[in-house]
Amino acid sequence: MNPPPFESVGRMRKIVIAGWIISLVGTAIWLYGYFVTGEPPLVNWQAISPWWIADFLPNRESEVGMTLVLVSMVPMYWPPRRVKRSGGDLADGSNAQ
Repeated sequence: MNPPPFESVGRMRKIVIAGWIISLVGTAIWLYGYFVTGEPPLVNWQAISPWWIADFLPNRESEVGMTLVLVSMVPMYWPPRRVKRSGGDLADGSNAQ
């Protein structure tokens, strides 16, 4: 299988880097929310989850940070888009049937 074209790889790298930046920002917000008393949480985690999950999400800031961390996985691990070239071949070297 041939590697994807250089333009596709460069674009994919930028998306992955953006995902890592979002993850780092989310981790920083989660740490801030974990160690600082803030707003009450949006979800009553003590009522619907085990104690160890509720301890990780004590307030709204930690919930926002954890949400950013989870959302950041989408651009990092989503499969790259397959672009069709003229002639029926795909940009990754395979043949679309």
